[in-house]
Amino acid sequence: MPSSKPISTNGTSIPPACGRQLAAVTTDGLPEPAWERLRARHRHGDDQIRALYARVASLADNPSDMNFPLPVLATISIPTLIIHGDRDYCFPAAMAVEVYTAIPGAAL
Repeated sequence: MPSSKPISTNGTSIPPACGRQLAAVTTDGLPEPAWERLRARHRHGDDQIRALYARVASLADNPSDMNFPLPVLATISIPTLIIHGDRDYCFPAAMAVEVYTAIPGAAL
C-alpha cells in the first residue's frame, strides 16, 4: 500500500536553487526567434504563452502544487505513462519512481 505522504522534492518545498530558477521564468526579453518557435506550438497566441510561463514561475511560490498524495495516485485506473528527466535537480527521478509505483499498471 502506498504511503500517505505527499510527493515533493524536499518533503514540503522546492530546493532553493530550483525555486530561484523557477521564479526567474519569464517571457521578458525573449528574442523574436524564441517567440516564433513558441507561437508555432501554442495556437492561442501570446497570452497563452505568457500564462504558461507565469504558471511555471508560480511554482517557486507554491511548491505544494507539486504534491501528489500517493493514495490519490493509487486510484488512477487509466493507462498512465510517467515521463521524467533523470537529471532534473528540481524534481529528482525518485519522485517519478514513486508516482510510477503508486499508479497501478503505470509505465515509466
